[in-house]
Amino acid sequence: MADSEAAGSTSAPDAVDVVVVGGGIAGLTAAITAAEAGRNVVVLEARDVAGGRAKSAAFAGATFDAGPHALYRSGAGMKILRELGIDPSGSEPQGPQMAHDERGLHRLPSGVGTLLTTTYLSSADKAAFGWFFSNLGRIPAEKYDSSTVNEMIDALTSRQRVAALMRALSRLTSYSADLDLASGGAALRQLQMVVTDNVLYLDNGWQQLIDALVGRAERAGVSVRTGCEVRSAVRNDDSLVVTSDQQTLEARCVVLATPPAVADRLACSGETLQKTAGPPVTAAVLDVVAGLVPKTRFILGVEHPTYASVVGPPAARVKAGSAAIVCARYLADGEQHDANNTANQLREQRRLLGVEDSSVVDERYLHRLTVTGGQPLASVGGFAGRPTINSTLDDRLLIAGDWVGPTGLLADAAFASGRDAGRAAASVAG
Repeated sequence: MADSEAAGSTSAPDAVDVVVVGGGIAGLTAAITAAEAGRNVVVLEARDVAGGRAKSAAFAGATFDAGPHALYRSGAGMKILRELGIDPSGSEPQGPQMAHDERGLHRLPSGVGTLLTTTYLSSADKAAFGWFFSNLGRIPAEKYDSSTVNEMIDALTSRQRVAALMRALSRLTSYSADLDLASGGAALRQLQMVVTDNVLYLDNGWQQLIDALVGRAERAGVSVRTGCEVRSAVRNDDSLVVTSDQQTLEARCVVLATPPAVADRLACSGETLQKTAGPPVTAAVLDVVAGLVPKTRFILGVEHPTYASVVGPPAARVKAGSAAIVCARYLADGEQHDANNTANQLREQRRLLGVEDSSVVDERYLHRLTVTGGQPLASVGGFAGRPTINSTLDDRLLIAGDWVGPTGLLADAAFASGRDAGRAAASVAG
């Protein structure tokens, strides 16, 4: 951090204990934690509403998240929500699950028993895949933290089709298509959580979590200010002067709950945080409102990195007799793809669910969505190599997000790092 005698304003800035930059899951969790420890906290969110990538949108009478979202029932996020007195409402995925390759459709896992009846697998394949699932909970994930997903799978099976299914399931649970970069141990932990306790599709989307977190923050005395894009956070003796396009604040501690590139800019750290966090996880998405509820609820690409799921029902997302469907293609880092080709590929996923063009009420195509700001890399030991909340050059400047800390992927990492950063900020500002 650079020292400065000027705050960028001729008048003295307002003084607070903690400023949180970013009003997504990590930022709101950090703010609540610090405020409930007795600190005066302000959240500055650049957009017009809080929520970040967790906010939901409505169109054609249905509610959709920004891409596929599922809450892991045994993950850190669920635990922290319940500690905050928030009990999410939703439903587990329903219906027969299917997979497809170039030769057609093959029934896939509503449970291991269903998996082992698929014609995709030979008898020897079924035995190998059955062993994998039977022993999944006993496989030490830490053994594969420094192995890529593909290296881990190669170590666990030599059977080509079993390996293809394992890669598909790894993409499904981690959202990452970078299987030659991402940590195998991180992906394995995700799969173990799914098999242990499944996931929830949330009623009314993840907006229910944002609304609950904002309400909890406001009750704790947090001031959540939207439309405030932060330009700088500059050290001034024992405080930091935070300047946004709307106001200037002086804080004893600042939490940057932002994407890694923004945190790098505000922390004056070059590209250090982004490099350590790993490349972002991205996906192309087709959201569909259908005038019927298809019998098949789930499609998983085996030979191709694709996915489709009916999220409502089971979750309360759309009026009775209709369906909210999310189709996605997992993208590798830097992958260039044609919008028309990808959109048509995702429409084919929708047709495989049993929804023909005539049943589509409306749809929206999102060419490249950021799913998470970074992914644990095998080259740095997986979770252990990610940036920590203290990875800036200033002890009063902390970070949080879905790319920070040793705990979990996706929203689980956001909740866990937000809580840890909030606790640390309360201590620093005390």
